[in-house]
Amino acid sequence: MKEAGKSEIDMKQQENVSHRLPRTAEEEALFRSAISAFLLNKIPDVWCEFDENELTEVEQKALFLLIAAGMVENRAKLRMHFQPLGSCLEFEFTMTGERGLGTAVMPLLQELWPEWRDSWQSWRSGDFKELSPVHCERVLPQYWRLTAEGVQARKDLEDGNIALVYEFVLKTGFFKGRGVVRGSGHLLNRKRIMNTNADTTSVKVENWNQGADAIGQAVAAAMQRLIESGNLPRQSGGKSGRKQGASADGANKDHKAFEEKFWSVYERAGLAEACRECGLTESRGKKLRDKLKMRRYRASQKAEKERSNRNDRQGKSV
Repeated sequence: MKEAGKSEIDMKQQENVSHRLPRTAEEEALFRSAISAFLLNKIPDVWCEFDENELTEVEQKALFLLIAAGMVENRAKLRMHFQPLGSCLEFEFTMTGERGLGTAVMPLLQELWPEWRDSWQSWRSGDFKELSPVHCERVLPQYWRLTAEGVQARKDLEDGNIALVYEFVLKTGFFKGRGVVRGSGHLLNRKRIMNTNADTTSVKVENWNQGADAIGQAVAAAMQRLIESGNLPRQSGGKSGRKQGASADGANKDHKAFEEKFWSVYERAGLAEACRECGLTESRGKKLRDKLKMRRYRASQKAEKERSNRNDRQGKSV
């Protein structure tokens, strides 16, 4: 029971989409239009430079949701200041999904921890602990491209399966309540730079919807969660080693039979029982459920299209 509770808390901390979703039918229609434009016309499947400042507010929100849904990958460069030390680093990364940024900056946080430790703990016990000590500014240019899932989503839109894409990205209809899309993130390079600003609290990036502040707060929150979990000082082994071992064991199973068993139990008794019988955590179970839902949805759309084509041919022959 204790582990389940911890898992639920972690999921709530990691989920960052709900407050960005449209709240009215009119707003949802605008989001759908922006999603279609991005997937069909604006974003290629190779890296291409773009300027977020040229997007409307709705387009910026829709882009955020497409990245969170794992359909668009972002490559960006940030300059991060740690105010207590006056330390300043510039790093470039790629990310997609809701946890891509955290995955990308993890090696950086582990590298900085020995240097930041004492100042970080002093900040946490001081009078200004509610204010983030991490400040970020964006370094242009930045890039975007469709992921493999984004290319598939584009094909779905071209084939007329529009509900599949919209409902997955906006978490409505068939995909209401779907699990978090973890995604991926990679730290490409990093370098220390001379910090000439004594007062880094004045750093502000214009026309970025406070995105730099949000990332700074996210980095600070991620650092604190890692400290509290005891994972930060570890460079290898621990939980990740056990997960890799579990993944290796799972790779030897008959995946098709395993997925069929999971889906059968899920339809009969719900997610919790399916996870229990198949030995999955709640987060892994949600991920598998969503994957199987997507597969069945696409299969049903394909079958419906084939039936329609057959009926058309029969009508013409008559």
